[in-house]
Amino acid sequence: MQGKLKVLESDNCDVLKEKKVFENANIHFSGLNTHRITTEGTKYQKDYIFIIEFATVEASSLAFEGEIHRAGESASKAYVTVRFTPFLLKN
Repeated sequence: MQGKLKVLESDNCDVLKEKKVFENANIHFSGLNTHRITTEGTKYQKDYIFIIEFATVEASSLAFEGEIHRAGESASKAYVTVRFTPFLLKN
């Protein structure tokens, strides 16, 4: 699922900074609660592993709360709250 991802809260800014916005993010819902997030910027692409503990459905977005770390770097983790607004595709 592709969309916009905004970090609302983070307890470890070294992993993911608060108020950071990714205009193009892809969430691959791959397991029961462990998922992969790929963010794309102008000069980089980063992969994260996100363990969702709570999800809230809002009007046009989803709010997720859980633990996140960069893929391959599980030693440094953060507990975050993010808002994900999916892109609506027209057919």
